[in-house]
Amino acid sequence: MATITKADVLSQVRQRTGRTNLSAADIKAELESILIDLSNRAPWPCLQTVTAKGLSENTESVALPSLFRTMTAVYDANGDKLEKRPYGWIKAMRGADDTAGTPRYYAIHGSNVYLYPKASASGTLYLDYAQMCTSEDAILFETDFAEAVYEGTCWKIEESYGMMGKVETTTFFKGAYEEQVGVLLNKYKGRMEEEN
Repeated sequence: MATITKADVLSQVRQRTGRTNLSAADIKAELESILIDLSNRAPWPCLQTVTAKGLSENTESVALPSLFRTMTAVYDANGDKLEKRPYGWIKAMRGADDTAGTPRYYAIHGSNVYLYPKASASGTLYLDYAQMCTSEDAILFETDFAEAVYEGTCWKIEESYGMMGKVETTTFFKGAYEEQVGVLLNKYKGRMEEEN
């Protein structure tokens, strides 16, 4: 499915706010703020991705991807799903038995995925996760999200550039954004529950 472009957002923001002199640089911070807010609202299907992480002998942990938001599942190369455990459990198990083997459990702590047992051989681990959309240069949201992104960016622009007496415009765009988010949550609710 097609994604939203920065040019689309700029065009719509100019049209909707009447601020025809805005440039792409002028909306950068506001657009990124909305992309981050929208990313944090739900594990949207369009933000789901899988990353492969290489394992070597005695690998105890792998780094989370830079745009990581929430983990859906962790799989080994055979497609076997690792069981999620608290980090304290992994730490305690390693203290009691630090032998290597095929990782069967994982925990997320800080910016890493910790494994138990640690890997006894090289292999691949697959992280299935929801990512964050944080860059206006690489918008990951599909066109279904266009209205929310347009209205949210307009809200943030009016908040940033608004003048006295423009409070009602800011409130209007914020309300329109929240309404669009609600529509999206209802539309995707079933699919998000199936995937998680």
